[in-house]
Amino acid sequence: MNSNFKFFKVKAVFFVWLAWYPVSGTINVPNIDGLYFFYQRSIYLENLCQPAAWWANPSLLSPIDKITVFTSNTGLIGQRYTISSARVVLPVQSKLNIGFGVTGTGTTEGRSLSAGNGGAQYSSSFSFNLPSLEAGISYVPPVVGSIGALMITGTESIPDPSNSGLNTLYFFWGIGAGWLSPSIMNTVKFSVSTLSVYHSQFITWWDNGAKAGLQINANDGKVTGSFEYGFALFNGPISFFQDRTDFHGYEVFKGSVSIKMMDIAGVLLGYSKDTPPANAIDNNGSTFHAGVELRRSDIYPYYGGYEMGISSAHGISIIHRIWVGYGFKKKN
Repeated sequence: MNSNFKFFKVKAVFFVWLAWYPVSGTINVPNIDGLYFFYQRSIYLENLCQPAAWWANPSLLSPIDKITVFTSNTGLIGQRYTISSARVVLPVQSKLNIGFGVTGTGTTEGRSLSAGNGGAQYSSSFSFNLPSLEAGISYVPPVVGSIGALMITGTESIPDPSNSGLNTLYFFWGIGAGWLSPSIMNTVKFSVSTLSVYHSQFITWWDNGAKAGLQINANDGKVTGSFEYGFALFNGPISFFQDRTDFHGYEVFKGSVSIKMMDIAGVLLGYSKDTPPANAIDNNGSTFHAGVELRRSDIYPYYGGYEMGISSAHGISIIHRIWVGYGFKKKN
């Protein structure tokens, strides 16, 4: 076990160093599978209160104590983007978990709404191309909280620089790291995570994103919450407080609170805001969120929820977020 722990520490240090490695080619707009500023926008997909939500922080694999499948979907972000993600988490040892998954993005979503004497029914389907493949790992060392790492790879379709009207597939891969602090006064945990992606296009370059936030668990779980800020590294000061005339990045803040109403159910309330960059990438602006959730517990094998966000940045637009997890029963 000691040798395994030492090896994991070496890998974690390497991941953190690589995630902070300076950008080359910052004129490029970071994207994965056609979604610009993917890592920051994944705040709309998952948050720090969801076990197995590695886009919020890969160390969130640690609370999983049985084989679990987890999927999350959201759209339309910026009135056009969708994200769909699914993964399986496998406990290896009491403090060591691994996971494998796939994530895709797209610019289309199919929705239908029908109503009759029996009530109303709403359905939504997401589509995407060129999904990325991911592998995650988390570990709970003594004293310092939990740590995790994430590796991704895939291809992205980029217009040919010769203006031929054709797209070319390029390879990308990325490494991320995350840390969730020990609980302070049994209420607050600090979260820090990064993701650095290497784009092997007609020119090669890195994009580096990060998230900082708080995970809150108050009154023995009756109130939980997360506050997260996603931003690009090495791109100047926080754009919320500066002149964005020459700012070509993208940043998101989102805070949400879940209030327990029954044994394992909760009502969600939240607020988010993102910054429109100078290059006019689609944004949501101020968005108000509300929803319901079924929390993870030992009573039922499944957990999940639904959240709706309403934005008026470019006319009234709605963001839908759906997540579902299922834990398989442990074998004796």
